[in-house]
Amino acid sequence: MRIKALEAFCKLVELGGIAPAAEAMYCVPSNITKMVKDLERDLSEPLFNRIRGRLIITPFGRQYYHDVLQLVTLNTSLTSKYRQKEGIYTLTIGAIDVAADHWLPERMAAFTEKNPDIRLHLIRGYSHELEAALYNHDVDVIFSDGPIVTPEIVSTPAFTEHLVLTGDPRDTAMDPLPLYSFGEKCFYQKVTKNWLTTQPINKFQLTDMESYPAMAALIRRGTGVAFIPECMLESLNCTSLVTAGIKIPCQVYGAWSKDNQHTAIKLLINAICQTSEL
Repeated sequence: MRIKALEAFCKLVELGGIAPAAEAMYCVPSNITKMVKDLERDLSEPLFNRIRGRLIITPFGRQYYHDVLQLVTLNTSLTSKYRQKEGIYTLTIGAIDVAADHWLPERMAAFTEKNPDIRLHLIRGYSHELEAALYNHDVDVIFSDGPIVTPEIVSTPAFTEHLVLTGDPRDTAMDPLPLYSFGEKCFYQKVTKNWLTTQPINKFQLTDMESYPAMAALIRRGTGVAFIPECMLESLNCTSLVTAGIKIPCQVYGAWSKDNQHTAIKLLINAICQTSEL
């Protein structure tokens, strides 16, 4: 259960309508509706009766409001207590590994230096996990494989990564030859599977391996191949293992909720997604 949903519920009770609650929470009315419905689903109990377009709080909802109000008030108090000064805004960024480890660090540092009142939090995850976090308002911006085309999400190109086939696909020491890839949660496995459809049947065996260093070690021993992000080849000492010249472009996008138009997000997107050179 998320604190933002509890805040939305309390605002709805206090202000008496979806529109004023949405205005107070700086979001669109449909977000308030969704968060309240999600709460009701989680609780298996209606918080409001819907009567001729009006929301009438139920006895259960009234008791629930009094209980969770303490939690919401405490959260507001703690946020205020630990905010260093008025005007500081925190953005939570979610990113896939290539963005978090190789593309974002210097750009985030340059952005923070220029905008000291905007504090950046960074978490990492798989593409599908990051998109879910964005839908649930657990993060403000994500850098993930895309484009993400939905009515609720805006996305813009950030950078292009290339997956490079590393190892010798002509190696016949193992039959079929292991083709290492991260698991199904990773978008890169989908790319790898698409490439496999262009290859002879039974030449390769798709093998889950959720570690690029492990992939590199196996490839150096001649026991498989893998598509590895180009930005990682040097740090993994794999540059000399690229023999086939096969590269697959993968576009990474910056994405954020359409209803979240905070100035800090616009500044971040403009600084990071439109900056090719620092």
